[in-house]
Amino acid sequence: MSGGKGGEAIRDGFGTRVDLPRTWMSAILDRPGILVNPQMHIRAHWDLPMHPLTRVRDRRLQTLGMPALCAALLVLPGCLASYESGPVTITVLDAESNAPIRGAQVELHYASMMCLNTPRNVSVETGSDGRVEIEEATFGGKWWKIAALGYITDLPSSPDGSPENPHEFRLYREPKPEIVVVIPTGYVGPVFVDFIPSNAWIQNAPGSRQFRFDSSDNGYVPIIASPLIRRATFATRAEYRDGTTIARAGDASDRELALRWVGTCDWEGDRLLYVVGTSADEKAVEQLVFRNDSRGARNWDHAAAARVFSEAKQSSERTGVVPANAATAMPR
Repeated sequence: MSGGKGGEAIRDGFGTRVDLPRTWMSAILDRPGILVNPQMHIRAHWDLPMHPLTRVRDRRLQTLGMPALCAALLVLPGCLASYESGPVTITVLDAESNAPIRGAQVELHYASMMCLNTPRNVSVETGSDGRVEIEEATFGGKWWKIAALGYITDLPSSPDGSPENPHEFRLYREPKPEIVVVIPTGYVGPVFVDFIPSNAWIQNAPGSRQFRFDSSDNGYVPIIASPLIRRATFATRAEYRDGTTIARAGDASDRELALRWVGTCDWEGDRLLYVVGTSADEKAVEQLVFRNDSRGARNWDHAAAARVFSEAKQSSERTGVVPANAATAMPR
């Protein structure tokens, strides 16, 4: 292998010629004092380190150690973020009783996004009053993890907040909520689950964790979704109006009837598309919301999915089959 100055080239073990830009790294590599006798190497060519600028494996990098590493870091992409940090008081409450939660684990994580001075992550516990003070940075990418013994862990992107305390979080006691979608007996076809946000922290009654939501004749299911329901995210199971349970996709063969997930019909994740049927029925519904690109790859068509969902909702509203607040709690 030979090395040259700016405008010259190096050749790797395969005879590949790569022009070297004149940089700090190439200047370091030009020093004759660090050349190594190739006969002293016993490692395979592909085990050798690579030149950080040309991506050519270079025996001389073995002898550079930390100087080469430091020089390579200087040319790596990155940024220095501008932000401020200040103390904030975190409060964690029981979502239904408003009682403070002692010993709740509060974690704040920052997304680095290649920044060289990302704020330090935070992990603390609340005191007997459900509060703890932390340092929070005005940094763009961040997410929280709030957990406590006997409660459903929450992973919010921002605090639940209140006028009195914008850094307030609320947790629900276990178990996780169960969402049961009830569809007309014998129905086979698409099921449109529409989560309609509600700010009420208590749904039906304190402690309720099982909920039934009725479908219209065309499979449209409006769900009045409190924060408790929204944290469940997906329909837990489905059944016909006569009480017959519909299997989950993972528990049924391709030829058996099951509740099968197709996709999300909006960017917020509030409109979910399922199908009750066989694997063949699932593929038929997918034809409505997938398209092939110029290379023949199948891609989700958000515009088509939104149109199909809106048509189902409008049809349901015209018939008046499903009231806007069609949600009832099942006895525990």
